[in-house]
Amino acid sequence: MAQSVKNVMARLHAQFTELVPDDYAVTSPEPDFDDNQRTIFDNRYSRKDEDGNPSELPQEAIWRKAINVSAVEALYAGERKLGTKSPSKARRVDPKHVEFPFRTAVRKYNWLVGNKLITNSFERVMMAGMEAWLEKAKQFQTLVTRLDYLGNSPTWTGAGTNLGQLAACFVLPIADDLGRRRDSIYETLKVAVLIQQTGGGNGFPLYDIRPEGALVYRSMGKASGAMSFLRVYNAAFIEMAQGGTRRGANMGVMLVSHPEIRPFMNAKTEEGKIKEFNLSVAITDDFMQSVEEDADFNLEFDGKVYETVKARELYEEIIQKAWIMGDPGNLFIDRANRDNPNPRRYRLKATNPCGEQWLGEYENCCLGSIHIGNFANWDGTFDWERFREAVVLSTEFLDDVVDANAYVPEVPELEAAAEGGRRIGLGLMGLADALAKVGLGYNTPEGREFSAQVTEFARYHCMLTSIERAEERGPFHWIKDSIYDPDLLKEFGPGAEYAGITEQGEPFTHKLWQPPQPLVQFERDFGRPELDWDLVTQGIIQHGIRNCCQFTFAPTGTISNVAGCEGSGCEPFFALRFIRTMMQEAENIELPYLSSLFEESLRRHGVSDEDREQILAELAEAPNGSCQEIELVPEAVKQAFVVAADISAEAHVRMQASLQAFVDNSISKTINMPNEATPEDVSTAYKLAYELGCKGITIYRQGSRQLEVLSTKSASKTGEVEVVDEEHWPIIRPMAIPRQAEKEGLPARVFPVMTPFGKMQVTITEHPDHPGRPFDTRITFGKAGNDKAADTEALGRMISLLFRSGVAVEDIVDQLKGLGGFTQYGLGERKVLSAPDGLSKLLERKYIDVDADVSELEDAAADPPAEGGNGKVLGTEICPKCHRGTVVFADGCLHCEIRLGGCGEYNKCL
Repeated sequence: MAQSVKNVMARLHAQFTELVPDDYAVTSPEPDFDDNQRTIFDNRYSRKDEDGNPSELPQEAIWRKAINVSAVEALYAGERKLGTKSPSKARRVDPKHVEFPFRTAVRKYNWLVGNKLITNSFERVMMAGMEAWLEKAKQFQTLVTRLDYLGNSPTWTGAGTNLGQLAACFVLPIADDLGRRRDSIYETLKVAVLIQQTGGGNGFPLYDIRPEGALVYRSMGKASGAMSFLRVYNAAFIEMAQGGTRRGANMGVMLVSHPEIRPFMNAKTEEGKIKEFNLSVAITDDFMQSVEEDADFNLEFDGKVYETVKARELYEEIIQKAWIMGDPGNLFIDRANRDNPNPRRYRLKATNPCGEQWLGEYENCCLGSIHIGNFANWDGTFDWERFREAVVLSTEFLDDVVDANAYVPEVPELEAAAEGGRRIGLGLMGLADALAKVGLGYNTPEGREFSAQVTEFARYHCMLTSIERAEERGPFHWIKDSIYDPDLLKEFGPGAEYAGITEQGEPFTHKLWQPPQPLVQFERDFGRPELDWDLVTQGIIQHGIRNCCQFTFAPTGTISNVAGCEGSGCEPFFALRFIRTMMQEAENIELPYLSSLFEESLRRHGVSDEDREQILAELAEAPNGSCQEIELVPEAVKQAFVVAADISAEAHVRMQASLQAFVDNSISKTINMPNEATPEDVSTAYKLAYELGCKGITIYRQGSRQLEVLSTKSASKTGEVEVVDEEHWPIIRPMAIPRQAEKEGLPARVFPVMTPFGKMQVTITEHPDHPGRPFDTRITFGKAGNDKAADTEALGRMISLLFRSGVAVEDIVDQLKGLGGFTQYGLGERKVLSAPDGLSKLLERKYIDVDADVSELEDAAADPPAEGGNGKVLGTEICPKCHRGTVVFADGCLHCEIRLGGCGEYNKCL
């Protein structure tokens, strides 16, 4: 048998080599990368040698990806009866003797054999379908080489490897059970770990776990609660090494009505320990209605009410947490379920880690994005036909990924769910690039309408392509009783409400699919061809549709950089000039970015070389990398080149909502707000997003987190807060020291603090642009040169770095307060256990306890030393002989106390 398989593979390889020479990939055209694109591509997507250096060229990696994903095309082209369940003599192929590029085709062939969906032998199918496979592979190759479309990161890191896992993220169920069920808490953790080993991330609905203190009937004990298991999961993921690919992201979702909603909201701001998760609150319609009516709202689980609260007060707590650090995000779960394509199968409960994909249990998101900036022209036109071709081919690519994906063999539920719905998530990136080239402002009605028209066009042709694939290969398996059920659509019509029974035997009512409608009626002509949505409806009725979900907007962090987008996903430009720090092994690589589109626009608007140089020089110093305050920039350029900080929160939300109207899943987008934004501003944004039909919202108030994704200044020169590539461990850089500190100095205040080792002088400087916020701390202790002085000076320097990196005073105080050893100074509330403890008390009284009289801290230095029971004060000075804090005051004299570990040689009478 083994020899037979080897012979088959030898014949197939010979045929493949005849059609594709061995040097084909190397001699293929290279993508047009600049230095930054090539650096990121080599670091993230190229295969590495034993020393960690790139071992394949970009064109080789593109071909590896294209030939791997398209391998399933050979099965559909070579087996004409595929899916008919005809009598078959087909047998599985032992994968041990199969190498690239046939590995993917063998895996899928064996799956089809196991499901009795294929009739012919592997060799016969592959020989018949090989030319169709290679033709499609070359089409995919050209699409990617031109950087018109890129699949998500796992399609690069998994394609052609032994892992073969091509999906970015999954949603996993968590039942209220420790380990007896497949979806129990610890079984799900095991599945999550297996997924993370392949480079995938996970979303979890935590609210199916009973709250802390609830009765456990089996043992008659008390439940530890959902938050306890969130901490367990977090600890497990900290220890995970993701197969050498990337750290997996995770999303924890908590229903707003769950009794543990408050500790969930506080998980990051208070505990600071849930570092491996994004957190989101699932907001319901009845909660929002209760907020509007200022009504009571029940926190309950399994029919039992644990607490009744004022909905508006709970809402304000959610707002406050988002205002503080942008976390947790908020998901409008009822709105998502109104668009649930498979209500018979499941209720949507959670999203993937970035929130753009609502997924049923065990489902995955198979994502890829089109760079729409490549189809926009400087004369204001848009190449609609070439864009249509890219949409068609990208849709086919993603549909092939569903088949080509190896998933995780130990978890068959993943492949079953993927095949059941065949979800894909085609998206767009480079929206800001396209708007800038056609001369429209991101924050204008014209810009929003153009963006919406492009999105509708893409969704329309994506659906037509999915229908064509359904005609050729069959619709998704779960189409019965779905919103796309052809029989129901034919009987009741689009948008009609229908009733059914879930797989759990419960009745449900839902609405059938209907053509999407714009948020605001279109008024402008951008040269777009007409769309006939009736054609889509009739196509579904006649053939069904291949994919139960088709469209999304992903964040596209890495792939947008590789594609050369200046604006990722549907975001505006972050800045026109900025620095990205990428971590490679233990080395930080700084990648400077200057908008080439901005430079080109200046040229096209007749700005002279001299003025352009002046503009770019001013841009380097401009707040947020914005050109809005630079006088030499033409007004038309200013309108087209707005950056995130130039755009109001309302305009951000309205752009998201205008796109959401044509997106059947969801959107990953950040609503940027200035640092001075208030909680009321956050509330306004939330309510507007809910009213306009968004399925979730994430806000970010500038400077509210220690970590910021990008920086407009170089870390090596200015010390701005920076982050490595989003999918790696973050690196923080402290903010820059203000220039006036070097030229003029900054006002500071000195506070003497008595400690067990003597008087400590603490000098605190506040930031000139942020009054009341400490910026720098210098600590001196006794004479320079001794160990204690060095330790305390180091303490001051490290605290300064924390202040300049945005760490809250409260968190610093929590870490220092109560640290002590053998000695102490003072009694009662003024008792100081150590230098760190003394510093914590100073910071607490000055910045946390606002009612405290800070002037008392200065008076404390003049107070006579507090005496212990033996008439001695411990550690009021450092011994100049042994340099230990063992000098005590007794009978009017200072001496080094041997009993405290001192040398006993120092004596000084006052």
